[in-house]
Amino acid sequence: MGVTSSHIAAEPSAAARGVSTPSAGGLGRSPGTAAAAWATALVATATVITLECARVLFSLGYHTGEDIGWVTAGAVVVVLFAAAVLAAPLQRLAGSRHALTLAAAVLVALRLAVQLVDPVPFWVGAAATGAGLLTVTIGLAALRSTWEDGSVLAALAVSAGVVLDLAVRATGATWDVPWRDDVVAVSVTLLLLGLLAAAALACRRAGITPDDEDPGGPLVSFLVWPYLYLVVVYLQSPAHLDASVGVSVAAGVAIASLAAAVGFGAILLGSRVAVPRAALAAGGIALAGCGFVLPVVSGLAAVVVVLLAQFLAAGLVGAAAGAGRGVRRPGISRTASAAAGGGVVFAASALLYALHTIQPLPITNRVVPSLVGLCLALAATARPVPDPVPVVAVTTTRAAQLAAVAAALAVLSVGGLVLTAPEVPDAAAPRGSDGSRAVSVMTFNVGQGVTDGQLDLEQLADVIETEDADVVVLEEVARGWSLSGMTDEAEWFGRRLGLPYVWSPAADAGFGNVVLSRLPITGSEVVELDRMAGTQDRSAAFVWLDTDGDGDHHDGNDLLVIGTHLQNGSEAPIHAERAASYEEILGRWDGQPATVLLGDLNTYPREVPPGWPELDLLLDAGFRTTQDIDRCTVPTSNENCPDWIFTSPDLSPATVHVVVDRPDHRPIAATVEVPGDR
Repeated sequence: MGVTSSHIAAEPSAAARGVSTPSAGGLGRSPGTAAAAWATALVATATVITLECARVLFSLGYHTGEDIGWVTAGAVVVVLFAAAVLAAPLQRLAGSRHALTLAAAVLVALRLAVQLVDPVPFWVGAAATGAGLLTVTIGLAALRSTWEDGSVLAALAVSAGVVLDLAVRATGATWDVPWRDDVVAVSVTLLLLGLLAAAALACRRAGITPDDEDPGGPLVSFLVWPYLYLVVVYLQSPAHLDASVGVSVAAGVAIASLAAAVGFGAILLGSRVAVPRAALAAGGIALAGCGFVLPVVSGLAAVVVVLLAQFLAAGLVGAAAGAGRGVRRPGISRTASAAAGGGVVFAASALLYALHTIQPLPITNRVVPSLVGLCLALAATARPVPDPVPVVAVTTTRAAQLAAVAAALAVLSVGGLVLTAPEVPDAAAPRGSDGSRAVSVMTFNVGQGVTDGQLDLEQLADVIETEDADVVVLEEVARGWSLSGMTDEAEWFGRRLGLPYVWSPAADAGFGNVVLSRLPITGSEVVELDRMAGTQDRSAAFVWLDTDGDGDHHDGNDLLVIGTHLQNGSEAPIHAERAASYEEILGRWDGQPATVLLGDLNTYPREVPPGWPELDLLLDAGFRTTQDIDRCTVPTSNENCPDWIFTSPDLSPATVHVVVDRPDHRPIAATVEVPGDR
């Protein structure tokens, strides 16, 4: 039944003349390898652009949630991801020959609008995401309609798109191209859009369009989206790998590239071997187990779990694609509905995980990636197990070419990140006539980098850079979260400001606080704070700095910085949790000299109703501040005062000032005098 290698090899000349010839698989046409390259490029490029638009929509939805409620905003976004269902009426109205070209053209226009319009409106992000979902759905159907192994080609094309997406994001150290206005970002956008337009036109000339009948059925159209969730959020996410493994973004991209190679191999292997149902079920259970530990596993174990999960997930997709060889199901509507269902799974999974830290759900968010793994397994085992059939020549050729391109992109991405890495500064605090050192400190809740729905990291970096503080504590820093465009903000800020940092995870490995320092870091410790009534875990970073710049932790010139972000809320159980957190921090501090405690303490002055007594714990321990502890005279967040800078008893209270007026949290800073030679 399969298309023979000799038949495929003879096709390019016919395809070049625009001639369609019968195939042994009975599909009625089989354009050559050049056409396959264009079709693969179309799906891969459309996948990249759709993922970009989806990440933009998640950030816009985060801002919308602050206005209309998190659950309502999340539901709206999830419904928008069902836009692929429109593929069927679009094909009926425009015709098979024009549907793909039209969808691609709309996607090009809307993606260009996302790049050029500032600020990006919610409806533009939503429409662009919908156009992307339509283009990918019709493109996948066209691949399966044209080649005997079209389902396998479709899975490989989507995987190639994730690799290309990885390389594109590496140009901004994971800060997404749509949010940037630098020359590189605009150039990359134009190249991607040009490639998509050229591929769409080439596919139209070669007659690569979806049939009314869907070869392989709708399964692959559904499966690619749960697979993409696992891949872009965990398995090939530099941000997740950086935070979990504890490496730089360059190393994270390298590990993600290795995972991509494993994925390519697993898709091919799964598609050409008749995997028994029992083996598919066992693989699905193992994948669910990997999904449950993915958010919490760390170090080398995280690398092992990621590679194993990638092999299992890609293998399940490959098995489903291989099982669809030669099978035809009537109706484009089935494909569109399946793709819409997959898109809903993708969006719901990404948003539910983050929503759990804002509004508790009946189950832990660690169950989300586990359930997605089971979803992949159930879908893959729904197909009859085929006889083993060799992958035809066009698929083998395409896989080899994709692997070569992926390797080249990986080398370029990692090399570029390594070459552009900033040098660690060798600095010392200014010395006074009495031997003291003046150290400027700053705390800033960056709200995942999202300001009024826009992920504008450069604006935040400019604020920090203008203050030119020696030590900067940032709260609500995201590393791979969907609401912040899956950016590694800790790595990005460290590279952009040229400062080494200490990461203090809180809600999970990908969300917490970061302490950046111009002064040498001589030691650090992250103290996990007990969660009681709060919605997420909290932590405090203890970071020891050498103020004279010689790196000696024992010469009496060190400064201890404690950066933290405590639970918000005014209910009695939350007051009790904050008080317990203060007790834990003070217990670990144990009266050490030359200490600055700062951050978003979510503790208001004592006279703010209904009364906030927790500050007395710090005052009783000897900490002091120039901020008004009785009333909110200088608001630091909207009209409230949750952000504080305290100094230990041996330091003179520093004059705290608001750095700049901005929406939500305003950064505050102070300069402390650290006595020398203690």
